[in-house]
Amino acid sequence: MGRITTRVRISRHSGNLDLLAADALRLRQKADSAPDSTFTFVLRNGAIHDWAMGGVLATPESAAVQHHIHRQLGLQPEQR
Repeated sequence: MGRITTRVRISRHSGNLDLLAADALRLRQKADSAPDSTFTFVLRNGAIHDWAMGGVLATPESAAVQHHIHRQLGLQPEQR
């Protein structure tokens, strides 16, 4: 696998009730220590693993971040 030569924006949304929350926090620490990091981390108190995805457990918070996630993935145009 080659090196990434372009700057990539990465967002990680996690909940503190997620079994993988500790791993997500370690990932954030590593990303924060990287020069020119574009890593965004959102830890939602009282949320589970897939809180940002909505679905059956949709909340106003998940709806709000889905637009941001869709724009980062190129599924929606950037807002001007």
